This record gives sequence, C-alpha cells and structure tokens, in this order.
Amino acid sequence: MREITEALFALRDEKYRAFHAALMPGVAWERVIGVRMPALRRYAAALAKTPQAALFLRELPHTYYEENNLHALLLMREKSFETLMPWLERFLPRIDNWATCDLLKPVCFAKNREKLLSCVTRWLGDAHPYTVRFAIEMLMTHYLREDFSPEYPAWVAAVESDHYYIRMMQAWYFATVLAKNYNEALKYYFKVDYLDNKSTKAWRPIAWCSFLTGKYDQARNYYKKIMDNQPNTQDFLNAGHTEWALQNIKGALAFYKKAVEKESGDFSKFQEQFNQDIPDLLVAGIEEAEVPLMMDQLRYSLSDIF
Repeated sequence: MREITEALFALRDEKYRAFHAALMPGVAWERVIGVRMPALRRYAAALAKTPQAALFLRELPHTYYEENNLHALLLMREKSFETLMPWLERFLPRIDNWATCDLLKPVCFAKNREKLLSCVTRWLGDAHPYTVRFAIEMLMTHYLREDFSPEYPAWVAAVESDHYYIRMMQAWYFATVLAKNYNEALKYYFKVDYLDNKSTKAWRPIAWCSFLTGKYDQARNYYKKIMDNQPNTQDFLNAGHTEWALQNIKGALAFYKKAVEKESGDFSKFQEQFNQDIPDLLVAGIEEAEVPLMMDQLRYSLSDIF
C-alpha cells in the first residue's frame, strides 16, 4: 500500500540503511529503506489497530525489506493460532533473508506447542530455505525446556542442505541444545552413531558439540570421519577451528584453504562464515590478535591458486 510505504520512507535513517544493508548480502540495496527496528515496532503497533493492517497483509509480495519486517511484526501480534496459520503459511515462502526470518516469533505459539509441532515437522522438509530456518528456530524457541525430546535434535541433524543460513541455524540450534540439555542431546547423538555407525547424520552434531564443549580430540576424530564422506564448506571450516584449538596451525590452515576452495575461491563468502564463529574461537582459547594473522596466512597460501 502506497500510504504505508510512504510512512516507512518517512522513518528512514540513511546511516542505519548503509550499516544494515551490508549485513544482508542477499537483499538488493535498493530494497532497503533504512528504518531502525524500534521505530518499525512502534509503527507496527499503531498500524495494527487500523483497517489498513488487514489490507496490507493481503498485499504480497512486498517490494521493500522493511515491508516484509512490518508484515512479520503484524503477524506476530495475532493471539489465535487458527487465525494466524493461513496468513503465516502464505508469508513464509516470501521471506528472503535471515533477519526477517529471525524476527518472526508469533506470540500465540507459546500456548499452542502441541499444534505447532506438526507444522514444524512439515516445514523442516520444505524446499524454501527460510521456511526450514524458521522451523529450526521454532524448535529452539519452544522445545528446549519441559517440552524437549532427544528426537528433536535428530530432526535438525537430518536436514541436509548447503544453504549457508540453514547451516548457521543448525549450528545455533545444536549449541543452544548443548547449553540447556547437553547430556540428553549428546547421549542421543552417540546412540544414533552406535546403532548405525555408517550413518553420517549424527557425526556433524557430535563433532560440533564436542568442539563447543572443549572436547577437541573427540571433535577431531569425528571430523576425520566426515572428511571421508562428502564434506561441505562448513565441515572444512569447523575442522579448521578444531585443529586451531589443538594448536595445530598448519592443519587449521589446510582445512580453511579447502573451505575457500569449496566456495570456488570466494574469500569474502568464507570470511562471512568464519566471522560468525569468532566468539566460539575465543572461547576455545584463540587469542583475538591471532585471528587477523591467520587470515593473512590464508590469503597468502591462496595467492598462487586464485
């Protein structure tokens, strides 16, 4: 709706636009207006009380990133699970970035976990990557406390995708499971591995969970197994982190090099993924000053290839 779009442009902050657009490489610059989230939330709260809100929700697809975020904020306010779901199912395929996806947290889900779970299992198998990411985030948001079951991490581990933002949500989920239900989760992963040691589904969560909890030798053993079974970019990256934590700089560099090669030499894409893991590297004992030195060594080692 033109009236709503004009209202969003009236809230534009050019400096914020430049900063925020850089965080979303998949969203075209011209689609970002530059509205700070507090201002957008206030506008959504006011709009929700008007007839224009329902009309706006019928208008898909939207042109601007902030219009999608506004759509998410309006949907979140719906208190009826049954009323929300048709609108939500219509919107999920239109999400095209991690920020809009992670913003979407409907308030009615907390009181409808049993109904939500069947939707989550369906979304996990969806072809649209941000629907899958949303499903994993809902498992992380609503099913880690009294409703937790060891089978839920298995559902997440079974998602096979090379999409960066799905892989990042999987890693975030496993790290959160470890923080809240470490013993149960890791026990389940080892059980899966024991029952079928030819299945690779449990290896990645075991390896990454082992790294996050300081069991670096155990993580190394599982990454060695993964290396023989069609490793992806994230596997090489995580194996590099593990070797670095074990003070094997040469081994870390070799795995990082393979990660860049897996991305066809796109160092910026590798760097984006690497930067996400810097907090975990610092926890693993890597000095912050060592990080740029490692990146310089990596660039030098790649100079004769790309």
